[in-house]
Amino acid sequence: MRDFSAAQRTFLDAMALPEGVGNDFLHGEIALELGEEVRAADELIRAYAAGRREAFDGEDPKYLEFLATKADLLDS
Repeated sequence: MRDFSAAQRTFLDAMALPEGVGNDFLHGEIALELGEEVRAADELIRAYAAGRREAFDGEDPKYLEFLATKADLLDS
């Protein structure tokens, strides 16, 4: 549905739950779709640096491509 503002609100509501756990990749994906490039780069680089390169697998390649413009990725 590509309603990323609604997705962000729903995601933030879920994160407020006691069992909510941060997901850098999802935060970065939503931020990028909302045009928040600085925040997106910060979140996505944390996901990548945490060894979760696989978080990008199966996703639209634009997220990894965006990140590669902001950081030197050795295996991109």
